Amino acid sequence: MPYVICPVCSASYHLVVRGNLQAWEAEHVTERTENGAPLLTCIRCWVELKPGYKVTLRTEHGQLPAGSEGIVQSCENEKFSVSFGTLQAELARSELFYVVGQSPPSSA
Repeated sequence: MPYVICPVCSASYHLVVRGNLQAWEAEHVTERTENGAPLLTCIRCWVELKPGYKVTLRTEHGQLPAGSEGIVQSCENEKFSVSFGTLQAELARSELFYVVGQSPPSSA
């Protein structure tokens, strides 16, 4: 498969599809860009965030620069409470990246 684009963060990434590509696309790709590129949510935007998960900021938020790493404390009404050291922020899922490769927190 050629590159696909994440509709949340706009990252492009390559997938390796084994078997029939057309059948796989028919089953998994429901949206495309104006240029015809498949839209599929990437792992950093797709993972369901839980308390204890490490995340990074997608963009600057107040005094926190993009890329700041924090820990999810709680989630209520689609807002995530995240601690960034001594700072606390309430953020939407679309403002956060999951940190790939982390071990699940003991409470997850």
